[in-house]
Amino acid sequence: MLRISLGLFLVALVTLMVEVLLIRVFDVVLAPNVGYMVISCAMFGLGIAGAFAATWPLSQASDIRRLLGLLAALLALAIALLRPALNATQLVYQHIPDQELRRALGLALMYVILLIPFLLSGLLFAYTFSGFPSRIRRLYFFDLAGAAIGCVIWHPFIRSIGPGGLMLWAAAGAALASACFFGRRLAWTVAVTATFVLTIAPFLNPDRYFDFVIHKSKRGLESARNAGRIEFTEWDPVSRIDVEDRDRIDSETGRREPRMKRVAYDGGSQTSTFFAFDGDLQRLRRRILSDSEPFRGFWQRGVIISHYLKRDSGADVLVFGSAAGQEIKAALLFNPNRVVGVELVGTVVRLGKQRYAEYAGGLFNDPRVEVHVGEARSWLRSSE
Repeated sequence: MLRISLGLFLVALVTLMVEVLLIRVFDVVLAPNVGYMVISCAMFGLGIAGAFAATWPLSQASDIRRLLGLLAALLALAIALLRPALNATQLVYQHIPDQELRRALGLALMYVILLIPFLLSGLLFAYTFSGFPSRIRRLYFFDLAGAAIGCVIWHPFIRSIGPGGLMLWAAAGAALASACFFGRRLAWTVAVTATFVLTIAPFLNPDRYFDFVIHKSKRGLESARNAGRIEFTEWDPVSRIDVEDRDRIDSETGRREPRMKRVAYDGGSQTSTFFAFDGDLQRLRRRILSDSEPFRGFWQRGVIISHYLKRDSGADVLVFGSAAGQEIKAALLFNPNRVVGVELVGTVVRLGKQRYAEYAGGLFNDPRVEVHVGEARSWLRSSE
């Protein structure tokens, strides 16, 4: 019975892990509001499975362990194929000319692809619970424990292997569950081998990530990718970050003129900018206030207004969502006592302090500046 319990624990873990990861993925490949379609899809798949199991219950002669082992193996296969199947739906957008038909068919295909793993997972839960009713308390404990861990276990690994790699790890977990259910030597050997292959596969990709194709171009990010201007990509636990090089190349001399690096959140849903800056705050202030040159270094003049009104007063400045540092730079122009920035996406803070520190004028490393990673309102409530 321990192996059945462990198998159910693994199924619950990978089911919730896949659901949470798919919400993150759809935030990027489509739009944030569409990402929550995954939740309704998961509930629908589990509901269909429950109705199916109630309509066609197990017979007394059924080999429950063999059935659960086969379902877990199919679940592993379905999860492993999720990324390539979702990426393949891009063909719909390329080959169907009618816009409304293209959108409807593309979303329908995505919905069916998403439905399959949750349907299989639901069948595993239903047949396990109905097959061992006298052990329901024990099984329900392992179910809930696996679901809870599945919601958070991906967090430390998303930067290194991304959701695509984590999907392969989830498939490995389902394959290991299959071995637990089968309990036979041959099936155990095959399942453990598949688990090993799926576990190491994310580290074999020279491009770092097995990534998902973006289906909706947001703020020109896909055009920039096709033009080879994306110089950094990382899946942060909060947002996927892409940095687009927007420096100007002089057509005559071929020399690079530093201008800006655009930071795109979740495939372009939001953006911020590291502006090229030499770090000379006084010269930038004189230039802006004298209006002697074109306004540069900020996306618009409104960024500096509140800081200008508190100029030279030794203000303490708190920036909610410091992003790539425009508000921090605006505050530093006017001699604050200190500047505290709070930014939800740790990757952007790290880029500002390290990779683009010199490019952006060392703003995040200024001795008057503190930048914290966190949700700003929660940080403020917990801070003195």
